[in-house]
Amino acid sequence: SDDETNRESSAEGTTMHDQVTGNLYTQSHTEVNRLPGANTESPMSKPPGFMGSSPIEEAAPRYWWEDELVGLPTSFDLRREKVIQLARRRFAQSPEWSAFFREILATGGLIQTVFPAAEAIEEFERSGEFAEIQQMLSKLREKRTAPPEDQEPTRVITVRLPASMHKSLLDEAQRRQTSMNKLCISKLLQMIDPAFVPIEPLPKKRKVQGGPSSPTEQPHS
Repeated sequence: SDDETNRESSAEGTTMHDQVTGNLYTQSHTEVNRLPGANTESPMSKPPGFMGSSPIEEAAPRYWWEDELVGLPTSFDLRREKVIQLARRRFAQSPEWSAFFREILATGGLIQTVFPAAEAIEEFERSGEFAEIQQMLSKLREKRTAPPEDQEPTRVITVRLPASMHKSLLDEAQRRQTSMNKLCISKLLQMIDPAFVPIEPLPKKRKVQGGPSSPTEQPHS
């Protein structure tokens, strides 16, 4: 019947379309454009949703120094020299202090990448190179520049402390001719001896009252 012919024609057309797409896709990847005059930029020569000129495109390095670490030696002294060399190069560009901190000192930054072990980081923090990096950071923080448009977002923390300690911080900020905020950031940026940090177990997470796993559980007082 006419309906059956249309259905067969439609099915044949769909089958042919799928076959053509599959053939061109296979040839464009495995036969490296053997077809004379083939248009490699045709949408049929790429899988659905494909963007770009190559099926695999390498992502740009996250930080500018990543390429500099290729073939990095295992010697601690040579790695220490590499870190200070790259830190000096970045400091010479007069970046925002927050950018310098993020790229060099923060989690996932240069120092942690070069010295992934905690013991190695602690040893580096006792070196003259680390002290020099701290001085670089301090000098960058002294600059008074307008915040860039792509400035890193800020976060707010609340610290509870005795009134006498708060008064001491206010007096110290006035004595050093700086703001309370900058003084506290300066203290947070300094290396701290683990012996001076009290160990405190993390509190257990409370289950939400009325949750599906414990509908009748009450929060601890």
